[in-house]
Amino acid sequence: SRSRLTGVGVLWGVFMLVVLIGGGRGLKELLERNFEGFANNAAFVWSQNTTKAYKGMKKGRYWWMDNHDVERIQQRVPELDVVTPILFGGSKQAVQGDNYYDGFVLGVMTEMQKVQAPKMAYGRYLNEMDITQLRKVCVIGKKVYQNLFPNGGDPCGQMVRIDKIYYEVVGVDVSESNGMNFGGPPDESMVIPFTLMQKTYNQGNSVHMIAMTAHKGVTMSALTQKIRQTIARAHLIDETDEQGIMVFNTELLVGMRDSLFQGVNFLVWLVG
Repeated sequence: SRSRLTGVGVLWGVFMLVVLIGGGRGLKELLERNFEGFANNAAFVWSQNTTKAYKGMKKGRYWWMDNHDVERIQQRVPELDVVTPILFGGSKQAVQGDNYYDGFVLGVMTEMQKVQAPKMAYGRYLNEMDITQLRKVCVIGKKVYQNLFPNGGDPCGQMVRIDKIYYEVVGVDVSESNGMNFGGPPDESMVIPFTLMQKTYNQGNSVHMIAMTAHKGVTMSALTQKIRQTIARAHLIDETDEQGIMVFNTELLVGMRDSLFQGVNFLVWLVG
């Protein structure tokens, strides 16, 4: 009986160790997929209703960023490497022949690929000529591609209609949806030049979000308040109004992920 119980105990211990290792690896892969493509030192800033009164301005005031905010951040926060604007067009129907799909339109600059790296299956990402010449081109996500081109093949050079405007497909981004999405999942997105979107959708010089990355060795957490202060001063907002000027920092989430991994690894080592 003693031998049987010892054997059962050993088998149970081995089983629990395998479960912990497998579960830890599975959790690690899940979290890594949520961060896939995003730079570890990235931050995103966008406007919301103010929550504090400031210089005669009542709280609850809505405001919006513009092209000048991108320039201000570039000039006053030299520790940043990439500073690039984003526009969100919401859900729009894309049509190609008899096929259609409701996806999400985003207007970005070519630098966006340094913040969120695409996985190009066909063609290319947006380039500087697309931006400066306001070319009617688009990069489509995986689900958009599968629905508009069910027969597969390279769709680059073919035209798709988004609303009433025809765009030439220049690339297919097969990045999967993950836990961090802005303006829509990447596999359901249709990316067009930022400058073209400002003009096509009558956005003037509006900017819905600004994405940025820091230079190597610089922590984004150390720059958050400086970024918020730069924008606040230009729009008469209390620089301590963290809800009025939202800054999302991926560095903090990466730190939480790494700490969780260390805890799981320690637990596996302790049990083992």
